[in-house]
Amino acid sequence: AEKPVTAAEVQDRAAPRVRIPYPMAWLTGWISTTYADYVSKRPPAVALEAVKMSKRFKFFDASKAVQTLG
Repeated sequence: AEKPVTAAEVQDRAAPRVRIPYPMAWLTGWISTTYADYVSKRPPAVALEAVKMSKRFKFFDASKAVQTLG
């Protein structure tokens, strides 16, 4: 079995060191997204949808894709 690859390894960046409480992250995402939508017209620094998705752990098994694609 292969060792799971972390997001930090894929992005070649250090993993986060501090855990932010979900309500604080949600509020930051809401403010950032609202500011981006109505003021700056640029992508938000912290997207609210990304914060919502980060609340749940997601695990994927790529073995079928590896087997099919080689």
